[in-house]
Amino acid sequence: MKNEIEGLLSNFIAKEKHKAWEQQYALSQVVVEKANINIVTCGSCGSVMLHSCDAEKIECPHCGFSGEPCDFPDLYHSRSLEDFEVTINNK
Repeated sequence: MKNEIEGLLSNFIAKEKHKAWEQQYALSQVVVEKANINIVTCGSCGSVMLHSCDAEKIECPHCGFSGEPCDFPDLYHSRSLEDFEVTINNK
């Protein structure tokens, strides 16, 4: 019975985290579509930053790293439910 409850709790937590992530992803897509601004992380220091979607070169305002858009991963991207599965009590 305890394992069944832990499984249900784990599944509930994963679904809630996935739902929250997908809401953030959807909102970030609105910014991209309406403002032509992308929300990314620096490929060097990991800081969050914004850049124009049509930029060919990007420079991080936090560390000065410069590179192409592929060097700056999107902060939010669509993820599967499995990415949010949790373990209860390290099991």
